[in-house]
Amino acid sequence: MMKALFLALILTSCAERNFSANQFKYHDSGAPKPRIALVPVIATKPTNLPWDLSSEFTDVISEKFLETKQFFLTKDFSVLGKHLTDLSEINPLLEDIKWLYENASTSEFIVFIELVEHNLTPKKSRIPPQSYFLDIAFRVHVIDIRSPEPKVILQELIQDTFNISIMLDYSSENPGKTAFFLSPLGMAHTQMVKRITKQIQEYILLSKI
Repeated sequence: MMKALFLALILTSCAERNFSANQFKYHDSGAPKPRIALVPVIATKPTNLPWDLSSEFTDVISEKFLETKQFFLTKDFSVLGKHLTDLSEINPLLEDIKWLYENASTSEFIVFIELVEHNLTPKKSRIPPQSYFLDIAFRVHVIDIRSPEPKVILQELIQDTFNISIMLDYSSENPGKTAFFLSPLGMAHTQMVKRITKQIQEYILLSKI
């Protein structure tokens, strides 16, 4: 039943591929770019922030990939991430890998990212303003599906701790606003996104050699 559900969700997503008119499948030289299916970031852990961290990180990570002009993003498997609660569910899916190839995917790589920790801890201080530690961690899986047998080329936990010197009133700030990304929390998110995308990009480009 679970496998049938996932297959239905994946088939539904087929019509959404090649979603950006600003993308080009080929480099100026004519060589094809790596085709990547970026599954929406899995973020099911509760946080004290009033917006959807999955949407925020998915959008910003996609932007970082597009900025390089070295990759072509598809929307294959885009529905799948919305129905996974954590990356441990991927292993059973890979035991029967037929579903990866039955949706006529044009992707060469599938990227799964899970936000496993986003914890703001107040520092002990009697002097205002209140500052915080941000403990943040992502689990990353990159699967190469160019051959009949899928291959995991990256499986890593990327984590860090940041000093958040001041907190905005996030009841009125949205992650798309300049004020957020210039804040300590926004800059911490941006640093993690850069680390994650750099790692993924390096492994994908290395596998293409």
